[in-house]
Formats: sequence, structure tokens, C-alpha cells
Amino acid sequence: MSAAEYTIGEVAAMIGFSPHTLRAWERRHDILRPRRTASGQRRYTAEDVELLREVVNGVSVRGLTLKVAVQAARGLLALPVAEPRRQAATPSFGDGRLQQVDLTWRSVADFLPYLIAILDTEGRIVDANVALAHGAGMVRERLQGRRFVDFAEPYDRAKAVAAFRPPFRRRRGWELNLRLRRQTGPFSFDCLPIVKDGRELLVVIGRDLGHGDDADADRMPA
Repeated sequence: MSAAEYTIGEVAAMIGFSPHTLRAWERRHDILRPRRTASGQRRYTAEDVELLREVVNGVSVRGLTLKVAVQAARGLLALPVAEPRRQAATPSFGDGRLQQVDLTWRSVADFLPYLIAILDTEGRIVDANVALAHGAGMVRERLQGRRFVDFAEPYDRAKAVAAFRPPFRRRRGWELNLRLRRQTGPFSFDCLPIVKDGRELLVVIGRDLGHGDDADADRMPA
């Protein structure tokens, strides 16, 4: 059992769901039974977080029901390796529902040790990966609609505004100093313009310049 323990808010930020949804999963589906402190607060281990991520992956990527995804994550149900993904509307998780986004990109972006966000033409966050949500200290849903430049150091905001406004253009190794709740310092950003459903968007991918790649991987939420 891992010695590391996380609060329900930290776990929610790691997997991109609200604490309310996690509590509902535990109550309705008995997914986890986290340790309780003397004051009754939940504490999760790294193994608990990994199980939750496997459950989310099973539902969002493989198209499983929540019940089946839980059994598979616990090793109680063997699934075919090449089981086809169901094509369906945004999957429901009981009382919680994923936002209308491309879940395939999340399944990749959430496992990368970089800050990744998709911005609209006003520089507001359309979607983000787990690393950015964790660094900002909030659940992924609360990031949506926030201006990305608000996370920049004040002296770098004018520079960020110029980079994150149309017409978008490709950039590599563009440095920006961020001040997040859990991460502060210089980041090297790659910017990639994309068009989805006729909408112009900008993907920004930031690497922490204060740490090497190996250190970044170690700091990625479990």
C-alpha cells in the first residue's frame, strides 16, 4: 500500500471529476472505501487513484458500463484485448457526466507530464488535461471558460495575450512564466492551431523548464 495519501479534492483534480461525483460513485457503486481521518475526511492512496483512472478509461475509451469498468479495474473480469470502442453520446457516470469533448485526446493527454490546454479565439480554455488541472489546484470542469493568460505572471501577460489571439500560428519553444497554485516558474510552450467542427482553436503544450523530463514524469499525478 502506498504511503502517499490524497484528499478527495486532489483526487478529483487528478481524474477530472468533482468530489461530489466521487462520493456518489462510492455510495452507489462501492468503487472505493478510502481511509477516514479522525475528523471523517477521506484519504486516498496512489493505488486508489490508479484504480479510478482505469475505471474512467474503461468507460470513456472502451465504452464499458461503470459497473463492468469497476470489475475490470479490480481484475474480477477479463476483457478481450481488442474489444471495440462503442460509438455513443457522451457517456454518463451516474450523477456525473463528461463534458462534450473528444475523449480519445483526453486518454492520451492525461498520461503526459505536460500542461496541455485547448483555447478558443478569446484565449479561454475549452478543455485541459489532468496535469494542468492538478497544477491549477482545481477540477477540470472549473478550468473551462477561464482565460489561460490569467495563469501567467503579471509581467508576462501582455506577451501571452499576443500569442493566444487570432490569427493563431504554430510556435515551438515559446517561453512563458506561469503562476499556478501548485506550480510556478518558466514553461516552454508549443502552440498548434487546429480547426474542429469549423471552429478555430489553439492547442498549447507546456514543459516545465525548472525540471528535466524525468522529474516531470515523477511529478505527474498517479
